[in-house]
Amino acid sequence: MANGIVATRHVDYIGITAPDFEAPLPTASVRALAYVIPFWEPILGVLLILGLRTRVALVLGAPLMAMLTVGTALRDQTTALAIQLLYSISFLILYCESYDLFGIDGIVKWRRGHLFGKENVNRESNSD
Repeated sequence: MANGIVATRHVDYIGITAPDFEAPLPTASVRALAYVIPFWEPILGVLLILGLRTRVALVLGAPLMAMLTVGTALRDQTTALAIQLLYSISFLILYCESYDLFGIDGIVKWRRGHLFGKENVNRESNSD
């Protein structure tokens, strides 16, 4: 251990060991992330699959994707890095565009008439 940065061989991942983890990362941050991921990732995944609070889930998932991508890049795993970058691009596309037609958020917007800008059409027709 030099300057608080270690290259660990086995990281405790909620009782599961990750063999051959060698990256110049602070042990405390690796351990903290190892304890948070099993709870953070499934919650965000369920929110995204259901389409419930999609934008919030994407905003909360972006730091997770960034941390995983940096860790994978430090480990020099190009295949996993390419997959994670594709996930990051899909997060960005989902955040920037409104592809929420079949999720719970989209259904709520549709029932309220806010999907596809229908609220503007109704206002314009009422102003005549």
